[in-house]
Amino acid sequence: MLIRSVFFSRDNCIYSLFSMARLPSYIVKWQPLAGQRPSWKQEVTGEVHEKACTGMQRSRHGQIAVLTSDGIVNIVDSDSLASVCAPRKISTMPVTCAVYNGDDMLITGSADYTYNLIPLNSFSALSAIRSLIVQMIILVLILLFAVDFFVDEEFRQI
Repeated sequence: MLIRSVFFSRDNCIYSLFSMARLPSYIVKWQPLAGQRPSWKQEVTGEVHEKACTGMQRSRHGQIAVLTSDGIVNIVDSDSLASVCAPRKISTMPVTCAVYNGDDMLITGSADYTYNLIPLNSFSALSAIRSLIVQMIILVLILLFAVDFFVDEEFRQI
């Protein structure tokens, strides 16, 4: 097995991507041990793809984008190493680089000079309805305030 990518997290954990041709790829989360020397123990291991991977990129909000050699991007949670959403086939060539653009977009690049913009937040009808209700309540409050203001002005003139 080859180590394709490694990064350190803010909670002092190390994440490493192990991959080899024609074998499944794994992410291993290493937890630091208290002691004199720096030492680590394997905390969580998760299979992220059934074939070789080319790298991984982490977000600030606990997601890891795993880039594969067959053009698939798999987004996993950094705590459980479980897939957050279904893996996406975005290219016919290996995905070689990725960067998170804020909280809602992942930009990937492939070996054939193509790039892809992957939206991360999915549409939810419940959140849209909740947002609409909040906006309607704000509108009603503004209208009540305006009506009260103009009605008071009319009574003061009488």
